[in-house]
Amino acid sequence: MTALALTGLVVWYFWPSKDPVVAIPQRVCGEKLSGKIVSELLPKTGSAFNEDVDNKFELQDGRPAPTCILWAGDRGITLVYYKITGSDFVREWRTDYKRKAEQSEFRTVTGGNTVGYSGSHSAGIIADCTTPEDEGIVAVSAEGPDFPDEENEKVRKNFATLAAETLRVAAQDILKCPGAGALPAGAPEIGS
Repeated sequence: MTALALTGLVVWYFWPSKDPVVAIPQRVCGEKLSGKIVSELLPKTGSAFNEDVDNKFELQDGRPAPTCILWAGDRGITLVYYKITGSDFVREWRTDYKRKAEQSEFRTVTGGNTVGYSGSHSAGIIADCTTPEDEGIVAVSAEGPDFPDEENEKVRKNFATLAAETLRVAAQDILKCPGAGALPAGAPEIGS
């Protein structure tokens, strides 16, 4: 009887999970962003990976801000970026992001000429996108509304990295902001 119980335990331990493995593509958000950091944030098992992308994740005149919603398992990520122009609007957005970074549940994010905030499952970053015609910024938001509220440094860092990568792609490749080439690659600095 003991051998039978031991065999049953071994079979149970090695039996495949009912939840399928989640496969994250190499490129996401209309193939604009790498799927690597997304695969670090979304569950490894559960419901299949899906994405919903507005405007091919490109800014188009007269259309809402480009949004990319990614989900798998029981979690989702929403990415959105905006191009803000006009000195009053730019000042307002900079103030809002700075104010959010100063709240107790957030930390400051910096890198190159960027400034932003980092939460336990969110991040927002702004970079300059001023042209000879108008003062401007690019503002990015990465949110994980289905993520647990408890503090996890790896999740915090991955959301900040995802926001920074989205900012680089939007500023350099899509909007062609002057000076965007100076945005550093990799994870931004997260304050304490």
